[in-house]
Amino acid sequence: MSAQKDKQSKAQTIQTVVFVCQIISTLIIPLILTKWNSMTIDQGIAILVADVSVLFLTSEFSNKFILDEYEEKTDGEYADLKDEYANLKKELLIIEESLKLDDLYKRIYMLENSEQKEIYLNSMRLYINTMNDRIMGARSGALSRHDYYGELTKAGDSIINDHSINGTNFSGEIWAMTFWQDDELDFSDAYENAWVKKMESMDNEGIKTRRLCVMKNKKDILRREVVDESVKDFLIRLKYYCQENAICKNTTVFAIDSIDTLTVEQQEWIGKGFFATKLSNGELRLIRGVSLDNRNATTLGGEIDFDERRVKEIRHLWERLIEESGSQSINEYLLRVSSMAVKDEMKKMNFEGCSASSAEGK
Repeated sequence: MSAQKDKQSKAQTIQTVVFVCQIISTLIIPLILTKWNSMTIDQGIAILVADVSVLFLTSEFSNKFILDEYEEKTDGEYADLKDEYANLKKELLIIEESLKLDDLYKRIYMLENSEQKEIYLNSMRLYINTMNDRIMGARSGALSRHDYYGELTKAGDSIINDHSINGTNFSGEIWAMTFWQDDELDFSDAYENAWVKKMESMDNEGIKTRRLCVMKNKKDILRREVVDESVKDFLIRLKYYCQENAICKNTTVFAIDSIDTLTVEQQEWIGKGFFATKLSNGELRLIRGVSLDNRNATTLGGEIDFDERRVKEIRHLWERLIEESGSQSINEYLLRVSSMAVKDEMKKMNFEGCSASSAEGK
């Protein structure tokens, strides 16, 4: 038993050493690099190499004397230390990532071509400033298209799991905002098509969705007196929500002209739409359709908002916009603003409510 305590004490000692080295690497050495204005390039390189060496030796020491020894003894007397060793491994992975960044700086400073060096350093500064802005703003920053749809799927799985666990006590919902980006409800797009199928599965589970559509950029299409291909293409996308006997029975879709009544900052928070969930425990999660790093994008591929206070405020704004519109459904909106030619086309596509409206108009 005393041997086990000795091993555990050694593991804790190594973790302390790792932590101290991280502090030296992330705080003290960068402070020296920042404050020592008279430092030469060679001196800067020497300090960076020392930084890397300390972390590398710490990592190797931990691997040799702790992890390698205990991985073979996770059964028996060391079984209760498994979680501790797993956490230590994660710490070492973080150190390895720090080593890579430090090594990259070292390689840049060692370049002989001053123009090349300056270009790389400017890129690093831009990256650091961008990451700092994202961290301070509590948002992920622009995700790749693949990661964006992956995060949507994870959010969907989370609320499906919540529904499964809570059963009749489930009180969550999906709340979303749509600005009709170019690829939204474009079934020829593999990512979007797979996501729509996921939304349908959530709806089939009985999970309610409330979606608010902002129609400002499409209003001129609905008012055209001649139905061309652009009108038909948009109506085909609208049909998913608006046709009689629509697929998603638990989805309610509202529509408004614009969000111009909001402040500039509030409009930036909303971006160009979002997908969000509210779980039974009240937890909110929001994924913007377009990143704040690229507000003018016309295709989907956004970011996660980690700021709980801001997400709650967006939820409040979203509810206020629906209430101020009189909870106007998208079909009611279409019948109010569309030209007769567009209404006739909607009737052909079996839009809900269009048959009676067309008969009254004639």
